[in-house]
Amino acid sequence: MSREDALSVFVEAKLSRYQNQCFDLEPHNTTLTFDLEAHNTALTFDLEPHNTALTFDLEAHNTALTFDLEAHNTALTFDLEAHNRALTFDLEAHNTALTFDLEAHNTALTFDLEAHNRALTFDLEAHNTALTFDLEAHNTALTFDLEAHNTALTFDLEAHNTALTFDLEPHNTALTFSCRASRIQKEFREQRGFIIDKLKPGFGNTNYGNTARRFFAKAEISTAITNIDIVLIKKMHTIMIAVARGYDIDVNKFRLFALNTARYSDEKYPWYSMPPTLHKYFIHGPEIISAALLPIGQLTEEAQEACNKDF
Repeated sequence: MSREDALSVFVEAKLSRYQNQCFDLEPHNTTLTFDLEAHNTALTFDLEPHNTALTFDLEAHNTALTFDLEAHNTALTFDLEAHNRALTFDLEAHNTALTFDLEAHNTALTFDLEAHNRALTFDLEAHNTALTFDLEAHNTALTFDLEAHNTALTFDLEAHNTALTFDLEPHNTALTFSCRASRIQKEFREQRGFIIDKLKPGFGNTNYGNTARRFFAKAEISTAITNIDIVLIKKMHTIMIAVARGYDIDVNKFRLFALNTARYSDEKYPWYSMPPTLHKYFIHGPEIISAALLPIGQLTEEAQEACNKDF
């Protein structure tokens, strides 16, 4: 055998031995693979119950936290609603109190405003024709109305002061009013010799032009009997004289004096409602004078009597 043949046999023997070793390794590796897969499967089976238990615990824990959070939020919501309701009630009560105070304050302001601005409208535009026909041409009738309202003012003044001072019941106030009226009538009859506020058959009552003129002529005595402010009586008398005269009247000066008299009357007796006759003199007097074709004093009975023989 040559050297090359021997080398070839040797190589084949080595290869054959190596192949036998590979065949032995494959069953061993297969066994290891099966063992590893079985071990991994066992680990997987063990891990799944553990993970499932952890998942259940986590879900239960989260559920418990959710319930606690919901209960806490519900409690906070109830507390917030109760607090808001309490705040709402407090706010409503506070607003109600403020509303009452505001209404009372506004009412007081309204009364004060009405008392100080009653019948003092400067921008009132009166229709001249209506004012002209609405004015009584007979000055005695105007004087009669003024006297009647001044007498009522005197009676109301006493009743008002008595009610404020003694807080009398309505019956006692009416009794005081009647007693005051009787006393004033008696004193005028005894001191001045004329009768006021007495019914006269076929004539109405005793309040007419002469009674009013005599009332204003002695302002001091009239004030002592009636307790009406003497300055107010004199101011009204001045207005009556100016209107009754048959001369032209300065409308602007008359308006200023009449409005000042109205303000003074309202300051002295804010609780007394101004009668329509005084309102007509104080507020609309200048417009009436401007609209008249003749001075009002020339339309009285003296002018008619002076022309009684004219045909």
